[in-house]
Formats: sequence, C-alpha cells, structure tokens
Amino acid sequence: MASRTVALAGATTLGGRAVRKGLDRGWLVARGRKPPEDPTSREVPWRDAILWTVATGVVIGLGQLLIRRGMQEGWVALTGEDPPA
Repeated sequence: MASRTVALAGATTLGGRAVRKGLDRGWLVARGRKPPEDPTSREVPWRDAILWTVATGVVIGLGQLLIRRGMQEGWVALTGEDPPA
C-alpha cells in the first residue's frame, strides 16, 4: 500500500507539472500574454483573475482525476485486483 501511495504522489506531481505547463501555454495562445502570477493582485484585471482561477481549477481538477483513474486502471491491469483503499 505504501508503494501505491508513493507512485500516486509521484504521478500526481509529474502530471501536475505537465498540466500547469499546458495551462500556461493555452493562456498565452488564447490571451496573447503570460497568465497572471498572482490573480489576487490589484494590477490584474478582474476578467483575467476570474478566468485564470476558473481555468486552473477545472484543468487541475481534471488532471488529478485522469491521473488517479489511470493509476487505478494500471493497478488492475498489473494485479487483476481492485487497488487497496
């Protein structure tokens, strides 16, 4: 069970970095500028702050879901059993 936790943490970390890079690139393409580093800053327009917050929440949440489901499927493929709780 500890090895599953370590594998999940590693996959989540690597996946999170990839998701963040993709999100940054997507923002750059869509908005023509870098994403806000601090959406709470008064220098960031409300529209950008809200869009960035929503985009990161959705994309990171989906990324975590895909990583966890992928790990579960991999576990079942390797062991033929459901992963431990």
